[in-house]
Amino acid sequence: MKNQEPANHNVQELWDYYPALLKKARYLLHEEADAEDVVQDVVLSLLDAPNLLQGVERLGAWLQTVVHRRCVDFIRGKVRRRTHLEQQRQQQSEALPDQGDNLESEALAEALESAILSLNEDLRFAFVEQAIKEKTFAEISAESGIPTGTLMARKQRAVAAMKATLHDQGWL
Repeated sequence: MKNQEPANHNVQELWDYYPALLKKARYLLHEEADAEDVVQDVVLSLLDAPNLLQGVERLGAWLQTVVHRRCVDFIRGKVRRRTHLEQQRQQQSEALPDQGDNLESEALAEALESAILSLNEDLRFAFVEQAIKEKTFAEISAESGIPTGTLMARKQRAVAAMKATLHDQGWL
């Protein structure tokens, strides 16, 4: 084995390899701007730390390897960013209701309100007090003087009438 001095490379040699490095980066990245960014990053980092080149015998091959690895890192980073953005979009879309869902919910709410208003006063009173105001039948009976059994029967008839109305309107 020959005893060789470590190779010392100058700045001009780096720029001599620039076109070949750019060609490799274009091939790997398929985007001119990304390729230029990666190659410039490699060259500038070597200019900032010229001691990295000491002992490098085959500068061209070594630079090709460095550019290749940086391109792979660039692609991985791009995939991670894209995956992260897709996850954020999915979380946001799950958090926000669909506009069509809002319209359907509003239409259903209007249909329910209409069904409640179509009930006779006795049935509507029993339903609203128990189902909407969430009072117990005992509380309603104590306040209104209407027997608990009567209130329960009226609510049951109210629910049946509302189901029929909503069924006729195509909601059920």
